[in-house]
Amino acid sequence: MQDNRVPHLPLFHDLPNNYFNSHNKTIRAFMYAYRNISDKFEWYYRKFLRKYDPNEPHFLGSWIYQYNKTFPDNGYNQGGGYVLSNKALQLLVEEIEKNDTFCKEYLFEDLSVAK
Repeated sequence: MQDNRVPHLPLFHDLPNNYFNSHNKTIRAFMYAYRNISDKFEWYYRKFLRKYDPNEPHFLGSWIYQYNKTFPDNGYNQGGGYVLSNKALQLLVEEIEKNDTFCKEYLFEDLSVAK
């Protein structure tokens, strides 16, 4: 990103900026958020999410049809938007760090995270 008016961090400088890297970028962003700022924030969409407990593992998103039996029975989250609570982020990152096969790289990061 060239625009210095928008606060940003170079988390992805070694990854080409294309759709095929969305999984790696998303996982890196989750890991960065958990390690560096999760103690400062409970939610990022606070007004919308105030009825949910951030200490519970919430995964909120928009579900669509199930097209592949390897993914959740009620479909999967389309990448246009999903939200993880602080606890869900913690559980996700801890599992990724201890289990090489968990949330393994898929072309579509939303499928990987939703699974």
